[in-house]
Amino acid sequence: MEPSRGRCQAEVACPTLEALKALGPFAKAPEVERLLEPWLGASPRQTTSLLTSLAREALADTARHVLRILAESGAEVNVFHRNAALKASAAAHQWAQALADLAEMHHATRVAPDCISYNAAIGACEKGGSWLASLRLLGRMQRLMIRPNLVSFGTVISACKNTGQWQLTVSLLSMMSSMRLQPNDISCNAALSACDRACHWELSICLLAEMHWIRVAPDEISCNSAISACGKGLRGDLALELLRQMPRSRLRANQISYNAAITACEKISRWPSALNLLSVMPLLQVPPASISFNAGISACEKKGLWQQTLGLLRSMSDRRLPADQISYSAAISACEKAGQVEVALQLLAAMPKQRVDPNEVSYNAAISACERQRLWQRALGLLQEMVEARLTPTQISYSACISASSAGGRWQLSLTLLKKMLELNLRPDQISFGAAIAACQQAAKWKLALHLMGGIPCEADSCLSSSSSNNNNNRIVHNAAMSSCEKGRQWQLALLLLRKMPASRLAEDAFSYNAAIAASALALQWQLGVQMLEEMQLSVVADSISFASVISACDKAGKWLMEAALLQELHSSYLPCQELLSSTSPWRQTE
Repeated sequence: MEPSRGRCQAEVACPTLEALKALGPFAKAPEVERLLEPWLGASPRQTTSLLTSLAREALADTARHVLRILAESGAEVNVFHRNAALKASAAAHQWAQALADLAEMHHATRVAPDCISYNAAIGACEKGGSWLASLRLLGRMQRLMIRPNLVSFGTVISACKNTGQWQLTVSLLSMMSSMRLQPNDISCNAALSACDRACHWELSICLLAEMHWIRVAPDEISCNSAISACGKGLRGDLALELLRQMPRSRLRANQISYNAAITACEKISRWPSALNLLSVMPLLQVPPASISFNAGISACEKKGLWQQTLGLLRSMSDRRLPADQISYSAAISACEKAGQVEVALQLLAAMPKQRVDPNEVSYNAAISACERQRLWQRALGLLQEMVEARLTPTQISYSACISASSAGGRWQLSLTLLKKMLELNLRPDQISFGAAIAACQQAAKWKLALHLMGGIPCEADSCLSSSSSNNNNNRIVHNAAMSSCEKGRQWQLALLLLRKMPASRLAEDAFSYNAAIAASALALQWQLGVQMLEEMQLSVVADSISFASVISACDKAGKWLMEAALLQELHSSYLPCQELLSSTSPWRQTE
């Protein structure tokens, strides 16, 4: 009799389950109750089977309705039923509801949650991205004397990994050991992945070694995470060594392994190693992907190897791998660095034909290529193309156009572009201001140059940091402004700018002093020129230009003895003085 009754209930189960599934994820309680009527006499095991099937389909609302109807009908509702409903909430990514269901088990039912209950709730929090809630559940388990297992720790570690909490992943691994729980490859890989995302290559190497110590064999995922972390930490040498060690550990390096290693080489500009790995992949039956070639192209781009980047683009086409915005942008940038402006523009024009839309990076690289060759009209044309393509020009776009306009002597255009930057809430940097000031300097517009100089602190505060590159850019800006004052015969202003440089944490160089000395010389301030020359020689090596300006001022003021002394000093310092000696001063005529 028992087997026939089981078959009868199974016959009822199948149509009931299918009917419940048909209700979808937003089932209403009355509909579930109507369909569940034939099921109310089923055994607890069959109820568990039904709820488990609903959990697999992520039908969380339906599972909760079934539990409530069973409880109201007086049927048995045990911990297996509750756990199945919790798993349904986890599968449906309803972590807040899972927490509410777990709290209900504690307070409103006679069913005490167990480790599986908590694991289901922790899994729901992990899928919902709530690492803090999953961590609190783990702590509550310990307070309630519910011993966590590998699944508990592994899920919490995964939740912390997904949100970049690498410190917690490592601490949880240590906690597992203290509770005499052997970490498995899943938990170790999750911790390695967290360290990779946080660029902690040292910790990745330590965890990889620790896996051997606790007798957990690293797999391809473990090694790939460590290789990627070393690449992000600019330790391409270690990344290559880990790749070489994989066959010794009987692990087969896959596409992800090689991509991570090539990217590591790209970050430290080891383009020969990157190209070598690319060539080895097909020989080892590991087909390169677009991302593999992109990393190789980027490695060549950093060194301006434009011919190699074009060769890699052709190889992608031969293998029928789609080149994307990264591929083309890196190739255009390589051409820009090598001064191959025509090739860069050809690549930009080829992108739409290959169904690749140029982005801001692509245009910026092409504009920079034009700027290097002083092609200001073409740079402006590309800027206009960006706007027509509904792309937003960036600080780099405008700075390159300003530099190109400045090099072409278009000071008014430089100022117009600078003004446009401010209207678009783009902060001009020292390069932008420096190029505009240089344009004004060439046009002898010293007032405009000083006006721009005064705008730098309020418009580009973030650029005035103490880094060496920013200091160098600031020095160039000051020098251009002083040169403008020199051409405008504003020696007092030139001297004032020179005196202000130490207060701006800028060290004066030969260009700084030469501009101020030249301005003084033009104003026949020969004593001031001599004074600044002496001051200059205390910290900077004076060149023939420095002496020429002071000697010229002394010559025009009739100070022949001082001129003779300076010429003697110039001659003894072995600086070129042919042009100076050709000057026709009365002292040299008598000599």
